[in-house]
Parts: sequence; structure tokens; C-alpha cells
Amino acid sequence: ADADADAAVAGGTDAYQTHVVVVIDHSGSMRRNDVVGAKTRQDAVYRCLAEDFVRPQLAHERSGTVGSAVVSVITMSTEARLIMSRRPLDWNLYEELSGRRYTPAQSHGYYRPALEKALALMRVEAAGTRLQLIFFSDGAPSDHGHEPCPRHGVFVWQPSLHSGQVFRKKDGKRAPALANVHDGCPTPQQCRKLVKAVTEQECLDLISKFGDVLGRDRVTVHTVAFGPAKEDFVVLQKMANVLPRGTFHKLGLNLGGLRTALTSLTHSHDATHRCRRREGHASSEGSCPGDGRRGTPGYRKQRNLRARRLDPLPGGPHAWQVHV
Repeated sequence: ADADADAAVAGGTDAYQTHVVVVIDHSGSMRRNDVVGAKTRQDAVYRCLAEDFVRPQLAHERSGTVGSAVVSVITMSTEARLIMSRRPLDWNLYEELSGRRYTPAQSHGYYRPALEKALALMRVEAAGTRLQLIFFSDGAPSDHGHEPCPRHGVFVWQPSLHSGQVFRKKDGKRAPALANVHDGCPTPQQCRKLVKAVTEQECLDLISKFGDVLGRDRVTVHTVAFGPAKEDFVVLQKMANVLPRGTFHKLGLNLGGLRTALTSLTHSHDATHRCRRREGHASSEGSCPGDGRRGTPGYRKQRNLRARRLDPLPGGPHAWQVHV
């Protein structure tokens, strides 16, 4: 199934207007049963994607299908897997997302492979296709775990080959000592910070590459921190700030907060059509808010209506921030 999905990477088309790529953390911590109202963190994410991201967009469609957007899903652990490629927003997608709530989660969450696969998916899309990345994680990236120190070539985040176990400060349990001076690294603590900083910067550089390759105003990046408040979500927050159109959602382990965040990302499918008409994808004089000429009473009236609906002005920096 994954081979078929990977083959679909080259399937860009202009048959849809928006491609939403969802990256879901499948690291071992997503198995934890600490979300009230859900069996695991992973269960909460998949359930809310189905109920609060897909279902609202189908509720008013008699045919049960929305033809202007497609969704791809990438799972993230030590490797990235494309499990759904360009699926239409329909009830089949709803059922498949609901059925993946108990998919095994394991190992660590490496951001870079998932971002690289998302970029590969998006870069073949037709020029007029709007692109959105929704990135879920319950913690900081773990990519640094298997990276050598650039100064000494030592894998400073791996267990030492010459030292025994130590007590960890955070929980008082015994754990293998990390690589140190006995393994050929004279400054292990500094090198661990360096390796972590380098790999985190590489994640931000990848987000910047989305803008360079695809267009900075074409891609919207939503990062969702769904984990304990004490976790380090600095990288997720920085990822959302790289491109002009990005949002960061820090939710803790609150199921209601997750549902609200996903509902906001599906704000209005109709609003998407309004934004696209503003950019010339459809022409119907007077059919799009903001068609009135600036400075006229009609324009001021439409501006006031938009303000009450929190609908951005035409061409504003957040016109695509929450719309699918």
C-alpha cells in the first residue's frame, strides 16, 4: 500500500484547488493514555481529524463529496510514510481516518524525513493549486539522536561505548550514559547542544525551502503541539513563523482544544472559493466580498461585514490562514 502511495507523489493535477498535507506524529509517546476522552494521543488526533476536519465540510454536501480539495497523510517516526495520497474530501476519507486511530506508534519522531516527503508531494502540483501543511507532534524533533558531532564526529546522543549507567535527573531512573570524553568527544555537553541546534535549524531551513520552491505566499503552515505543557515546542512554533502564512497551536493534552483548532482550520469551504475568485480563478462581478471599489459606500459596507465575520480583506496576509 505504501509503494502505491509513494508512486502517487508524481500525480500533480489541476483538477482540485487545494492540497492539504497532514503530518501525524507516530512516535512511541503517541501511545500514551493521558488524554481525557480518548484512548491514546494518536486516537485523539485521528478521531478529531475525521470528526472536526473532514466531517464539517461534508455536512452541507448532499452528494457527500467536496471536489475542490484533496488530503494526503504522512506518518512520522524514525522514517516518514505516505499512507494516503490526494484523497478527496469525502466520506471514504472520513472512514479511513477513523479506522486508523489504533495504528501502532513507535520509536522517535524525526521531523526532517516527514518534511522532505511533504515537500516532494507538493512540488509537483499545478501552479494554481493552494498548498497547506498541518503538522502534528507531541514534542520536539528527535532527529539529533543519530547525528554525529560536527566537531569530533562522535554520536554524542548515543549511549557511551565505555561508560556504564547513570541516574537521570528528570525521573531518578538508571539509564545508559551518553557518549563522553571516553568516546573521543572532549566537550560532550557542548557538542550535544550543537548537534541539537544544527538539526533543529535544518527543520526550519526545510520550511523555508517550501517557500523558495513553491512560493512563500502559496504555502500555509499550521503546526499543532498536542502534548504536555512542559514539553519543548519551540521548534514547532518557529516552523509556523518561517513563512508569512503560518499558525501555531499549543493545545496541551486537551481534546476540546484539539477539536477547536481543527474546526478553525476548516473555517469555511465557501470562503476558499471567495479567496480564489479574488485571485482570478473565477469571475463573477459582485459575487465576492470586496468587489466594491475602495472608498465607495459599497466597499465600506462590505468591509464592515467582513470585520464582523472576521473575514480578511482581499489580498490580506492571512487570507488563506484558516481556509481549506
